[in-house]
Amino acid sequence: MKKLENELRKKELLRRVNVKGFNKYLWNLSGKALHKYNMIESGDKIAVGISGGKDSMVLLNLLTRIKNIVDFEFEIYPIMVENKKEINKEMDEIKNYIEELGYEFQIEYTNIEKVVFDDRNEKNPCALCSKLRRGVLYRIMKEKKYNKLALGHHLDDCIETYFMNLFYQGNTNKMRAKYRTEKYDLEVIRPLVFVEEKTIIKYAKKAKLPIMRSSCRLDKVKIDSKRKETKEQIKVMSEKNKNLKSNLKNVLFFEE
Repeated sequence: MKKLENELRKKELLRRVNVKGFNKYLWNLSGKALHKYNMIESGDKIAVGISGGKDSMVLLNLLTRIKNIVDFEFEIYPIMVENKKEINKEMDEIKNYIEELGYEFQIEYTNIEKVVFDDRNEKNPCALCSKLRRGVLYRIMKEKKYNKLALGHHLDDCIETYFMNLFYQGNTNKMRAKYRTEKYDLEVIRPLVFVEEKTIIKYAKKAKLPIMRSSCRLDKVKIDSKRKETKEQIKVMSEKNKNLKSNLKNVLFFEE
């Protein structure tokens, strides 16, 4: 009876996440990344960084799909790192959705926003904010003995990071699809690195995923960050060269 219940549950979850029309540009491309970099193995305990934005919610659906079609077991643990505790309808919708998929919703409240904007007064705060949030996730993972962290970075993120490093740092460092942290001895995976942002936007809308508006001060006051500037520059270049992103994907991931 329990086996039958599990099979019915799997079918129910697959119906929920398998939105029609996304085999080629979402499932197949993410499957290629998962296979190429051997991202998920039997017995893995995978923390999923949840921001409440489209990327992390699509990532959670992708991993849910994988979990219910592969012939081995691994666990998924969604974790959100948030700035302040407050009543939020969108947060409740995220929590309910995650629990409906069968996961516990873990949330860690921090003072990262205060540190980045008030204490440090960072001119380009995105990098520091990301680093501090990642540190919180690593700490939780070590405490709970999770061995991998899945992040929702997509192809556009990888391209933007490459150009930001080139333009502003004078190097060609790339956002890797998979790597191990030396300090924490944890593995980080990015299953969506071959998927374009436009595909993620389309899927999120069609799947009617709950999305939480960003609480970042940069978004609230419309301040341009280096990433936003770079994104606009890439958009202009892509309009002139339709193969730009495909060519850059080959540059970024050919050697890995």
